[in-house]
Amino acid sequence: MSRLIEAIRFSWRVLRERPVLVMAPVAGGRAALVISAPVVTVLSGEPTGRWLERRQARRSRLVYASDRKTAVAFALRWRLNLARIRLAPQGIISHDHAQRELAAVASRKGSWHST
Repeated sequence: MSRLIEAIRFSWRVLRERPVLVMAPVAGGRAALVISAPVVTVLSGEPTGRWLERRQARRSRLVYASDRKTAVAFALRWRLNLARIRLAPQGIISHDHAQRELAAVASRKGSWHST
């Protein structure tokens, strides 16, 4: 219950502060309820069955993993699209790098057959 309360408080804080993007580790799932800013999730460790963590990873605009093994483990456990998960350069993601990636993702057009 305390994780849910922490996620609610964090989403209110993000709503008040209006950041360009929110970078958060998947552990704890504190950015799972954020709707006012794009979320960038950093995967680490082993995937658990926690609802908030899975929700955060599935709703994130970008998902980073430190290595391929971690990316595959999370993708298989939580049914994430492996194409959405990027490998972090040297295991660390800067705020600027995430902003550039978000801009690149937003500027891409969908396939001709998607609506």
